[in-house]
Amino acid sequence: MSTQAAPARPQAVRRRNAVLRSLASGVAVLTVRSGDRMHGTTVSTLTSVSRKPLIIGVCLRPGSAMADLVRTEERFVANVLSGEQHALARWFANRDRPEGAAQFDGVDWMPGSRAAGGAPLLDGAVAQLTCRLSSCVPVGDHEVLLGLVTEATANGGEPLLSYAGALHAPALYDPANALPASALPAVASPATPAGAPALTAPTLPAAAPYDPTGLPPTAGAARASATAGTPVPSIAAGEEGKNR
Repeated sequence: MSTQAAPARPQAVRRRNAVLRSLASGVAVLTVRSGDRMHGTTVSTLTSVSRKPLIIGVCLRPGSAMADLVRTEERFVANVLSGEQHALARWFANRDRPEGAAQFDGVDWMPGSRAAGGAPLLDGAVAQLTCRLSSCVPVGDHEVLLGLVTEATANGGEPLLSYAGALHAPALYDPANALPASALPAVASPATPAGAPALTAPTLPAAAPYDPTGLPPTAGAARASATAGTPVPSIAAGEEGKNR
């Protein structure tokens, strides 16, 4: 008996892809320098893979300029963007941006260390991770770059997040500013008068079921941040790093 899975129906594939849109992730710009050529691209797939040794992973489309340059130089920098850098995220995801050093015109940056090969470090990033390429593994329709972190700088600040196809600048919970329970005013429950009917909780209408087959947001449409209330233009689903 064959153990090969039957091909998934298009509707089932759409549902599975829609579920992945429920995952929130940080947004970063990968940078690399090869001689006089510099390149940057936006990714929302940066993740920690190992702590000992410290290794991060990132997914890129096969044949992208970033993947090719990283394989050549065997190093790159991951600039973790702040919540105020959504414009940079959109810029380095734009396939129409110029190639080479021209794409950094108007962007505040400084050259990285010798270990980074001089790759751009973007001003305002909440963190920068200089990596030496550990391996490049083809997985499905992407290439997974694994980078051994050789230098790391944390600058502080709130990160930019990608969620449901849009960019969000979150307002992070700060327990230091939260009121303790003892500081909250006590609210006494009103007494029920004698002979009065007992109160019952109202019946609420059932919530509309979640539709996992919803279409991705329109590219370039302004979407309101669910956490900060600030409209931020969205990045088209899968646009980050596409062929660049």
